[in-house]
Amino acid sequence: GLSQEDRVSETGPDGRDLGVNVWGAPFGGHLKYYLAAYQLHDPGLNPLLSGRLQVSLLSPEPAFYQRTTYFGTKDLISFGVGGQYQKAGSIQTVAPAAAGMMAAVPLTDDFSFFAADLNIEKILGEAGTASIYGSYMKQKGEYQRWDDFWFVSAGYLLPGVYGIGKIRGNVRYQRAMDTFPGAEATSVLDFQLSYNVMAWFARFQLGYRRSEVFVRPAGTASALLQAGNQIYLGITIADP
Repeated sequence: GLSQEDRVSETGPDGRDLGVNVWGAPFGGHLKYYLAAYQLHDPGLNPLLSGRLQVSLLSPEPAFYQRTTYFGTKDLISFGVGGQYQKAGSIQTVAPAAAGMMAAVPLTDDFSFFAADLNIEKILGEAGTASIYGSYMKQKGEYQRWDDFWFVSAGYLLPGVYGIGKIRGNVRYQRAMDTFPGAEATSVLDFQLSYNVMAWFARFQLGYRRSEVFVRPAGTASALLQAGNQIYLGITIADP
């Protein structure tokens, strides 16, 4: 995938696909583009065509991946648009074939996906760093689970170093609409506090999540909005 839009786009089961990608960052990284074709390994599928264009107004972003925070190292105003298309890429889910029976042939429809996002981060001098990020995504295809999806997040990085790391708080709200007729919106609200030893590569997170997930009717069970609460502790250690 190309960015966080992949959370509802037509990627593989692990959020990654096999394919080819051409990208560039002209004007020192103030402009960035991606063009790609994925799922080329499966002869039964048409290529998943993907593209994105991003503009960074204040500080350049020349690296391949985009970041929603630079942990107080640069001011940022960036926005981007992207999309995907796959002919016959929206595929009907069919029940497994019974023993001795032929499997049903699923129906298909063309798949398309659009995404737009805005990221603002401002260093407030000795007062720390504030961040705001928002994204909207829309997909089409008769057999897609989700119609649209959007989320917003706000973060604040405390000034200075505490021990060997920096402390950052973040709140994020996500909302998605199921394509099932009369569905209620699925939403997730996160509060997170992180201790960042080495930016994205070594950090600890403590968070609380409140979710309300729309569950489609099945058999004699009616549709419902299933609520959940979760407290989590995470550790990220990666090779920089």
